[in-house]
Amino acid sequence: MKLFMEAFFDNIFGVILNVITLTRASQIGNFGDFFGSRDNILCSSITIVYCIALVIFPFWMYLTIKKNFKTLRFKGTQERYGFLYEGVKTENAIHAYYNVLFIIRRLLTALVLIFMIEYPFF
Repeated sequence: MKLFMEAFFDNIFGVILNVITLTRASQIGNFGDFFGSRDNILCSSITIVYCIALVIFPFWMYLTIKKNFKTLRFKGTQERYGFLYEGVKTENAIHAYYNVLFIIRRLLTALVLIFMIEYPFF
């Protein structure tokens, strides 16, 4: 989980850039480059699915911790969802949500860096 969290920024940054390239190419007419062969169809489809998964994952983390907050210290919950709050104190809700906030911060940073590049004040 720690490796995934550390690599989340790199993954989301690359996936969002690929999806933007895919959407811009479809507007230009180069859509066949992304879906022209079987390999390109597979790669483009995986990119789209991975983008959706990376955007949904922080919200799923939040909802899972919120739903199971009172049972986070139980062994069954730790075995099933412990990777979501590993190494974090769970007495307070804000502490339990540390990894969620960390992932959301990385998601927002990637979105700002990608979409605000055209504005000179950034």
